[in-house]
Amino acid sequence: MINIRILKYCFLILFITVLSCTNDKRIFTRDEFNAIDSLYKLELANNKGKLDSLCDSLYQVNYSRMVDSIKVVRKKEILDLLKK
Repeated sequence: MINIRILKYCFLILFITVLSCTNDKRIFTRDEFNAIDSLYKLELANNKGKLDSLCDSLYQVNYSRMVDSIKVVRKKEILDLLKK
C-alpha cells in the first residue's frame, strides 16, 4: 500500500539526491523554499484522492486474498482432524 508518509520520504530522498549530485553550493532563498513547499502541497492535494482510491482498492484485493488463504488453510486443518 502506498502511504502518504512513504511518498513524503521518497520525495525528500529524491530532493536530497538531486541536490547532492551537483557541485554547486546552491542555497535556496526563503521565497524559493516557500515556492517548493507550495508546489509540493498542491501536488499532494491534487493526487490525494487518486492515491486514497488506489490504496483502498489494493487493500480490498489483498484482504480478499488473505481471507481466502486463511479459509483454505483452516479447511485443510478441519479435514485433517476429521480423518483422524
